[in-house]
This record gives sequence, structure tokens and C-alpha cells, in this order.
Amino acid sequence: MRLESLVADRIGEELQRRIVQGVYVQGSLIPPERTLAKEFACSRSTVSRALAGLARGGLIERRPGRGTRVLPLGGRATPALL
Repeated sequence: MRLESLVADRIGEELQRRIVQGVYVQGSLIPPERTLAKEFACSRSTVSRALAGLARGGLIERRPGRGTRVLPLGGRATPALL
């Protein structure tokens, strides 16, 4: 597994934790990729990969030009993170 994939997985886990814990609440926008890349000291493509995984998992909705919105959890949260 490439380093970028490992970093993206860790970022995805952290963002998922924040969603589950209510840091990013249902319906809210999460920070832009550029902001998250600075926070996690990585490239935007790594953040984009992490967000793509969360979108596939049904936690967020990505809309170009409109941002990334947190979707209702609806039981999709990983129990280990609760």
C-alpha cells in the first residue's frame, strides 16, 4: 500500500470520528480540501481520496462548487468510533 493511501485512510478515519462525535453535524459543510490539507500537512489529492472514501460510505455528499456536506448517519457509523 502506498504512503498516500495510508495517509488518506488515517485522514478519513479522523474525519469520520469528527462526524460521529458531532464536530461536523448533519447538514453542515466540512472545511474545504485546501483547509484540510493544511491541517493534516498533506496534499489536496490525499484529502480528496479520504473524502471520496467517506462519500462512498454514505457519510458525506460532495458537490463541486458547493462544498462537502455531512449526511444523516442513519446507523452507518462504525461502532468502534462511538
